[in-house]
Amino acid sequence: MAKKNWLFTSTVVCVVLVTILAYLNHFDNAFHFDDWHCIQENPYITSLKNIPEFFVNSKTFSVEPKNQSYRPLLTTSYALDYWTGGGLNPILFHITSFGLFLLQCFFLYFIFLKLLDRHRYFALFATALYAMHTATAETVNYISARSDILSTLLMMFALYLYLYSERSKKYYLYLIPAAFSVLAKETSVIFPFFLLIYIVLFEKKSKKQPFWKKLCPSILTAVVMGLLSFLMLSRSYDPSLNSRWDYFITQPYAMLHYFISFIFPFNLSADTDWVVAKSLLDERVLIGFSFVTGLLVSIWFLLQNKSTKLLAFGLLWFFVACLPTSSGVVPLAEVINDHRMYLPFVGLVIAAAWSLKLLFYSFRSLKIRWSIIAFMIAVLTANVIGVYNRNKIWHSEESLWLDVTIKSPKNGRGLMNYGLTQMEKGNYNKAEYYYLEAMNYTPNYPLLYINMGIAQKAQGNINAAEANFIKAIQIGKNWYEPYYYYADFLHSVGRYKDQETALRLSLALSPSFMKSRHLMLQLYAEERRWKELESFAKNTMAIAPNDQLSKDLLTYMQKLRSVAQQLNATLRYVKNKEAYLSLIALYYQLGDYDKCITLAQDTLKKFSDVSDAQKYLCLSYKALSRTDAPKQCNATVQ
Repeated sequence: MAKKNWLFTSTVVCVVLVTILAYLNHFDNAFHFDDWHCIQENPYITSLKNIPEFFVNSKTFSVEPKNQSYRPLLTTSYALDYWTGGGLNPILFHITSFGLFLLQCFFLYFIFLKLLDRHRYFALFATALYAMHTATAETVNYISARSDILSTLLMMFALYLYLYSERSKKYYLYLIPAAFSVLAKETSVIFPFFLLIYIVLFEKKSKKQPFWKKLCPSILTAVVMGLLSFLMLSRSYDPSLNSRWDYFITQPYAMLHYFISFIFPFNLSADTDWVVAKSLLDERVLIGFSFVTGLLVSIWFLLQNKSTKLLAFGLLWFFVACLPTSSGVVPLAEVINDHRMYLPFVGLVIAAAWSLKLLFYSFRSLKIRWSIIAFMIAVLTANVIGVYNRNKIWHSEESLWLDVTIKSPKNGRGLMNYGLTQMEKGNYNKAEYYYLEAMNYTPNYPLLYINMGIAQKAQGNINAAEANFIKAIQIGKNWYEPYYYYADFLHSVGRYKDQETALRLSLALSPSFMKSRHLMLQLYAEERRWKELESFAKNTMAIAPNDQLSKDLLTYMQKLRSVAQQLNATLRYVKNKEAYLSLIALYYQLGDYDKCITLAQDTLKKFSDVSDAQKYLCLSYKALSRTDAPKQCNATVQ
């Protein structure tokens, strides 16, 4: 007995070590894709003081208005990573995601153990297959996909409590993590369906407590949390331009893709070039619905036999887990995403492990049994190699988007993003080549014209650059990015008035986008509009209390005021005009126009040859839009 325990413990340690080694080369991978607007440019995660705000304001989730989901638990995890790492340290973000992933696998093992008739080696194989599956690497590498990891972890913890703790079942304690899972990702409202499948298929029927009574508390929790998520959604949330119907009829084919990817995870892409089907006669629609029909029929037949009931359970889990992103209730921008396989694959590994267990015990021959074990090890080994290679692809923006251009050559966004990596290296001709290629597939993508404008400006083509920025605004009127980048361009050519107009439009669409705020602060500072600067800097720090530029400018303002106070005190003893003129200039810089007017008038009475006092007097009248300015101000101000 002790020898068997030692062997199993050694196998567990081996599985854990191999999983860690498989992902060892991913910890220094870069931020990617949605990380830009949810993490890198999100000012709210820079201060732990904002955590309460995450739970009452979905706009804190992202600077991208159309992506402002209600996922406060996820945003809180980002804020903690930011605080722990002292800034945007991707290693810390990856460590957190991977730690949550390992914890989820821990609960999965015990869930599998319960379902697989307590056969610990097959439960361990199922856990290892899930942890080491090549497609799982897409979720683990993508920091924004922590929403899948965190929500799945909490759902698995809830299921674990239901399966193993009578107290949790009696007092409904398992509903606590189930409820919190929705705060990580709203699709977790499907938890009651998993519970339903388990209760109906595996729990004994009881007249005292029929299955609907067991299920009601979880359904009620899901409804309440789902309603909360819906009500808390930002009004600007708009995940897709796809038609609900077109998206729906394409999704069965997406399910087939996910199913095939479980067996053959060869053509993984961070951003595919799939488009929605437009007709029921599209071959993808016909194949997809045939697959779903075949899947459901297979589940029905498998349910008729007690020995294959768990296989049916795994396939049914897969089908149900696909529904939130495949039902068409909320059509998403991307037709498929590799990280959408993360939860459905729990069901498929159950089905795979149970099938292998049935096959293993159907043979008495040791040779055949060892062949099955060798096959299982070979499958895990192949997937570990796949994980290691996918980690390398996710290492940098350049490596990731190059892979996308190869796997999804008709993806305009992928082509543009790879071009962007070349532009950052100064390869403008190569960047423009990819931008032009991208225009063939996404001719109405505002970011594409922005990047083309940046590339042309860098090469000195000012007119062509401006034309592209204007084009970006025309096709992206509700996007904040075109206005910001156009404002940045206008600043570089000295058109400050137009720049301010563009910045205000950008900030109206995305008030938390810090680049727009910093450019506005820079404009105020350059034009010495100190009063507006002070107000705007304070407003910025209400969003990001640790914003260094706002802190520096407010400190500078305090110093100016301190100097003004000292000069004012000096005037009691030093009655020379230089001191008066210095204080007048300071008052004007600080935006204290009334004080500036009073002191300038006093100076003009006391001294002769003080044209600067006259100038600041008239400028202050103009700044206050006062109509009672002295007549000589007409000439002075002009």
